[in-house]
Amino acid sequence: MQPSVFQLDESADSILVARNPHAGTGKRAATLDALVEALRQEGWRVEICTDLDQIGKQAEDWHQAGRLRALLAAGGDGTVAELLNRTSPGITILPYPMGTENLLSKYLGLMGTTDDWLEVIREGHVARLDAGRAGDRLFLLMLSCGLDAEIVRELHQRRQGHIHHLSYVKPSWLAMRNYQYPQFTIRYLPPQQAKQGELHSSEKPASKEEWKTLEAHWLFLFNLPCYGLGLQFVEEANPWDGAFDLCVFQGGSLTAGFRYLWQVFWRQHRQSPECKVVQARRLQIECTEPVAAQFDGDPGGTLPLEIATVPQRFQCMVPRGWLQRQHGLAAVLQQESSAPESLK
Repeated sequence: MQPSVFQLDESADSILVARNPHAGTGKRAATLDALVEALRQEGWRVEICTDLDQIGKQAEDWHQAGRLRALLAAGGDGTVAELLNRTSPGITILPYPMGTENLLSKYLGLMGTTDDWLEVIREGHVARLDAGRAGDRLFLLMLSCGLDAEIVRELHQRRQGHIHHLSYVKPSWLAMRNYQYPQFTIRYLPPQQAKQGELHSSEKPASKEEWKTLEAHWLFLFNLPCYGLGLQFVEEANPWDGAFDLCVFQGGSLTAGFRYLWQVFWRQHRQSPECKVVQARRLQIECTEPVAAQFDGDPGGTLPLEIATVPQRFQCMVPRGWLQRQHGLAAVLQQESSAPESLK
């Protein structure tokens, strides 16, 4: 299976830069300024905005006029997710890495020089990738429940200014000292049994016979194979198969957590009888206690949660090199050449 791809028409000549004022300083900010200046020198229309409400309105106006080439999301992974939640389907987003981990940009290979960025924008290759929906919130990378989500909650409660890796030290200590490791109940619908029209949590529930059940103390749900510090829980996860990859662990203690971390680091966790990996299109996660959840590195409230895939919801500008690595350049060009004129 391959993602749906197409190439933007040259008439889409406007780039809206959505800049997160809490992300990126120093060299990163100077690099973004250099890109904006280079784009303007090439004749592109470029505007910079930091107000989220204004960004959503401006992007929609330019998109409806056929002028929007990309909404350039200058921030971290949370910035991209926030813009996805504030814009309508069909608006092309281009992640620009100014956060702490920048997992999406790394996955797409969007980490180059100003000349590399200019080439990506000129070529205008766009892929339609899946997103996830938890309640009324869209997410892109991953979702987790438990200790790491509690660390994220502690971090954001105490956040002042820019986040760096050392910012996690105190929140991690506080979370590990207080977290009780309750057990979750996870009900999920495997992808081969999900039917069109049953993908969203608001739809009529599937029959009881179709749902599977798991019990676990640690839960990680992936749309992309991305997690902080380069850890790989499910390396085969991809954002175009219409399914999540769910990884759970059954041990309920901090000692078990450190053991799992060691196993994930060495990519041995899937050999453990305490680890289970399955695919799902819909999930319901419950717990008798108010356990924290996090989406794409930002707080996501507490359990219970209902989660569903949203196929092809994220329209993302990507480098030609990423398309070639994932699927072969010939296949990509064939898709682009056969795209309807309204998409070019």
